[in-house]
Amino acid sequence: MATRSPLARFLAALSATLALGLSAVPAEACSMLPPGPRPSAAEADRAAREALQRADAVIEFEVVEGNGAGDGTIRVLQSAKGPYAAGTVLPARPVDGAACGPGRLVTGQRHLIFLSNLPPSGEAVIVWRLASPDIRAALVRLGLLDR
Repeated sequence: MATRSPLARFLAALSATLALGLSAVPAEACSMLPPGPRPSAAEADRAAREALQRADAVIEFEVVEGNGAGDGTIRVLQSAKGPYAAGTVLPARPVDGAACGPGRLVTGQRHLIFLSNLPPSGEAVIVWRLASPDIRAALVRLGLLDR
C-alpha cells in the first residue's frame, strides 16, 4: 500500500468532512478540520475557499440568548457570504452530536459557521458545524472577514 503525503491525507479527510458538513442532513458540532497537525496557511486558505463555494451563507455570530439547554438567539457579527447582514438577529437551534458532545448555545459565545440549506425567514438557523480558528484566519487573510 502506498503511503500518502500528510497534505494528501489532510485534503482527503477535509473533503470527506466538508461533504458531510455541507450536506442536507445536520452533522456534529465539530471543527471543520480533521484532527491532526495544524494545516499550513495555504492548506487552510484552500479549505476555506472550497467550503465557501459550497456554503449558502458564512457568518460569524454571537449568542445573545442561550442557556446551553436548547434553542437560542444569535446576532450576526459579520458575514462573508449570504443574506444575513451584520446585526441580524436570528433564532438558532443547536444539534447534538455524539462524536463531539452536545451542541449548546450559551450567551456570549462567538462562533463562525458555514450554512447550507437556509431556513425560511423566521425559522431557526441550524447550528451544527463550527469553523476552526484556522478556517477563520484563512477568511481574514482572503479579505472576507474583519479581524
